[in-house]
Amino acid sequence: MGTFPREEFDVIIIGGGIAGNALATVLARAGRAVLVLERSTVYRDRVRGELFQPWGVAEARRLGLYETLIRAGGTHHSRAVPYDETMAPAEAEAAAVALDKVLPNVPGSLGVSHPVACQALSMAAATAGARMRNDITAARVEFGSTPTVRYQLNGMEHVTKCRLVVGADGRDSAIRRQASIPLHATEPRLMGAGLLIEDPGGWPKDQVPLALRVTWCSLFCLRALSACGCTSCTPSTNGAASPVPRLGGPSSTAFPSLACQKANPSRERRRPGRVRPTR
Repeated sequence: MGTFPREEFDVIIIGGGIAGNALATVLARAGRAVLVLERSTVYRDRVRGELFQPWGVAEARRLGLYETLIRAGGTHHSRAVPYDETMAPAEAEAAAVALDKVLPNVPGSLGVSHPVACQALSMAAATAGARMRNDITAARVEFGSTPTVRYQLNGMEHVTKCRLVVGADGRDSAIRRQASIPLHATEPRLMGAGLLIEDPGGWPKDQVPLALRVTWCSLFCLRALSACGCTSCTPSTNGAASPVPRLGGPSSTAFPSLACQKANPSRERRRPGRVRPTR
């Protein structure tokens, strides 16, 4: 395996998702020499990064990233409806939270497809002058006053130096572990289930529905891009939650119970979904 000539940057960002690409765009626009290292070649759809809360929308505006997200198909949600199997839909709709009133001049939360947002921000970073490299493997950081980052790309080892390394590779960051930085986190108290949705039918695009149960909470992040089809699930018959939810529209009489597939490994999983602890 050969070694590529050494390069130098002001900042190397390891992880080209929404956070990493957003930071790269802002720094490159400010004239910094930025390198973004991302292992994916194509951004996969996953249950994360689908919703920007109103204060996140305000921050995107401040950073000059708002229009990029809107062009990527972002749609505002002006209300959040707390649908619950213990109340009638009309009661839930009467208790809706006006998201467009949370902050002045912010028309609510913003729904956008995770892979589309990642790609749009990646292109914005590249347009601003950041160097974007995908399909990298084995990223290793040698820490110090002038850090060195080594990684492999196309069978070649690359050695890069910089003034600052940013680990934007998620909650389970490999860069954090390499730096021996401890992760301080509270114990999870709730479980959150996010569903990728297709063909929303009659679902209002400006509405975020929250399905709540007494024992745990599941968040349905309806992407405003036309989104909704879900992992079809049926109500349980024994009081336990069923892993295949079948949701009706806003006029449904109740939301069925849901459960994590990991807790019911013997049941068939019709479509991929993801459940993770909510802190």
